[in-house]
Amino acid sequence: MKLSMWMLANRLSPLLDIQTAIRWDAPAVLNSARLAYATNCVHVYEEKDHIVCDGEGDKIYLYGIDLKEAFETIQGIFDYFSDWEEQADQYIIHEQYQKLVDSCFLFFDNPLILMDANYHILGMSSNPEIGTMDEEWAYMKTYGYSSLNSLRNIAYQNTHIDFTHSGCQVYHLRPDRKMLYGGASYNLMFDGLTYGRLTLLEKLRTLNTGDFQLLQKLDSKLAPALGSGRQSRHSGGQVFANLLLGRTCNEADLNLQLRYFGWKAEDTYQLCIIQYADEGDSTAAINLLSGTIQSQSLNYALIRHGDTLSLLAARELDQDDNFMAFLQTLTENNPICAGFSLALPSLTQAPVLLSQARQALLYGGVYHPDRRIYLFRDYSTAFILNSDDPAGKLYACHPKIVELWKKKILEKDPLFDTLLHYLESERSLNKTASELFTHKNTIQYRIRKIKNILQDDLEDPDTRFYILISMHYLQIQEIKDRQGEVFDK
Repeated sequence: MKLSMWMLANRLSPLLDIQTAIRWDAPAVLNSARLAYATNCVHVYEEKDHIVCDGEGDKIYLYGIDLKEAFETIQGIFDYFSDWEEQADQYIIHEQYQKLVDSCFLFFDNPLILMDANYHILGMSSNPEIGTMDEEWAYMKTYGYSSLNSLRNIAYQNTHIDFTHSGCQVYHLRPDRKMLYGGASYNLMFDGLTYGRLTLLEKLRTLNTGDFQLLQKLDSKLAPALGSGRQSRHSGGQVFANLLLGRTCNEADLNLQLRYFGWKAEDTYQLCIIQYADEGDSTAAINLLSGTIQSQSLNYALIRHGDTLSLLAARELDQDDNFMAFLQTLTENNPICAGFSLALPSLTQAPVLLSQARQALLYGGVYHPDRRIYLFRDYSTAFILNSDDPAGKLYACHPKIVELWKKKILEKDPLFDTLLHYLESERSLNKTASELFTHKNTIQYRIRKIKNILQDDLEDPDTRFYILISMHYLQIQEIKDRQGEVFDK
């Protein structure tokens, strides 16, 4: 492997007391060390109280070392690079990119990140402790992808740089808690297309030509392996996509997907849709986000339609603390917004889930533009009062109240009427008992049972209003006639 004097100096500086007189553009043409001059070799000789390493006119001065030890050290660096090159080739053949990145730390003495074309992290230096780095480093370590906000921040602060060009671009940043370090970004290209990116952070020492030359060497080695391109890592779903869009789907394919996730068609489902909330290349942004989300094992189906990502789950996603913490991190680090449907029973209502999640984004953008996460539940009352879609309004009613209503219609269950009278009497047990001609203890028992079913805070006025609006809307509909039309029996 041919080295430059900068590459030698970078390896020597942590080991010895050195001084340099090297041209900035000193080329990587040196083959080995020699005790006598030879073309394209480092001539090592003694001069006064120091050792001179002369490589085609560029010089490194070594102090506190004799000639023999200096020669062996310089030749040892050539041998070490040669051994590393062979090992690096094996890492790339076997797609051991994390090992490849870690093997480079001794040469760069700075953190290195290797990403594919979708900003998926293939490897990032293990040496720096997360606590010594910045928030973006921790984000990438956790989620395996760069954040959109960091990419935009680098571009915004370096508008004079075209990061899409092949090769190395040095960039600088105004340090903050999100991003502390500038560095060098090397766009990896093959046949005119970007296949990845190497990012070398300037944390422990100042970058120089030797670093850029080694990045170029890595590019030449990675191109055959990664140059044909890596597929975007999003999945999940033409079957579920068809259901959400109201299209017919093959029942066998649907059952296969359900078995894969361990779901049943009659389970309760909720949908979260994620949209890019800024101007720019939304396609590239959604590619990056889909990979970030897919890297998490949170048991949901990820469906992409256009520039929207949908996350379908057979559970109440907005009640899942781990998922909500993950989503909060995503919205803090990426210009996105998320809308949640209600949690509704059975996959037959999949198009309703999609409609509600979209409505959550629409209403949320109007009522709460400062937020990034919107729940349809928060806007259900407004939707019921303003929508012209009768079926949509019925599905917007509180799902648990709908269940109580069905039980009243089909089983003469008293809980629906009990709750209605309880709320209309300002939650007075005595008044409710009197109006229903029922003993107070019985009413008290029913209310406890209702609270366990609803899992809602009836002390909250907004919750009570939503429940009452739902109950009154259900009451004024000809539910018995519409039941077969709108609801599953």
